[in-house]
Amino acid sequence: MDTLRYIIGNDANTGGHMDLKVGNTVRYVGKSDSEIDWGYHHYDDPKQRLLLGNTYLVESIEIVSSHPRLSLIGVKGHFHISLFEVAKGCIRQAQPLQ
Repeated sequence: MDTLRYIIGNDANTGGHMDLKVGNTVRYVGKSDSEIDWGYHHYDDPKQRLLLGNTYLVESIEIVSSHPRLSLIGVKGHFHISLFEVAKGCIRQAQPLQ
């Protein structure tokens, strides 16, 4: 999949969405530890692989069992789309975690 429109929140009528394409730059905005431990166990742990506030390039977008996940260039793993926002303005790229 090359493009995805992701509805933000539980109510599709709020108008909140994120249009994302392969090659876009996204910023890791994270979630609380309890949210990640409870709802993201089908994905790789972003706390071990990503830096909060860092930007990454989208390598691929997949839908697995109706759940969107991203692969990022230079980072092993797959991550839920809600952990990111489309990056605007200053691009911050520190060394990825190993």
